[in-house]
Amino acid sequence: MSIIDTLVTDRSLADVQLWQTLKALGWGAMTPDQQALWSSGAMKGAYNASDLNRVIEAVNYLTGVFQSYGYAPGVSQQTADWSVGQTPTQSQMQVYLGNVQALMDALAEVQFSAELPQSMALLSYAGANNIEQILVELDAYLTAMGGVFIRAGMPWAYAGNEVYVAND
Repeated sequence: MSIIDTLVTDRSLADVQLWQTLKALGWGAMTPDQQALWSSGAMKGAYNASDLNRVIEAVNYLTGVFQSYGYAPGVSQQTADWSVGQTPTQSQMQVYLGNVQALMDALAEVQFSAELPQSMALLSYAGANNIEQILVELDAYLTAMGGVFIRAGMPWAYAGNEVYVAND
């Protein structure tokens, strides 16, 4: 399974409301099932360390794909080492979003279905979905690109309905 397969693009208002409800209850008032859900890392109603790490890992993966195709997308180095309790700075979040934008810019003519948030301040669930949806789409575009490259030593290629054969 690829990191791309783990991206979350389906957060909803119900996820946010569930998170808010459990947070308001507090650990001691939660049922065992609620505590298990809270601890599972599967809560989609808040953006946390696991979300940051997942997106950074996906950006690093896609950067590697770009580089293997001969592109240098201008992504700044970030490591996926966020942990619970850490609070990111504004500059760290600017790099975070800037890296996604750099990947988008490397495919300048591509129209994405989602818009990248301008800031992580007051990030909505839709904005969080958009960040990860863009990465899913980038992976799809890169996969399609990789499927059409002419490989060194390949004696033929398709273009439209034509087959081109190398001359010796």
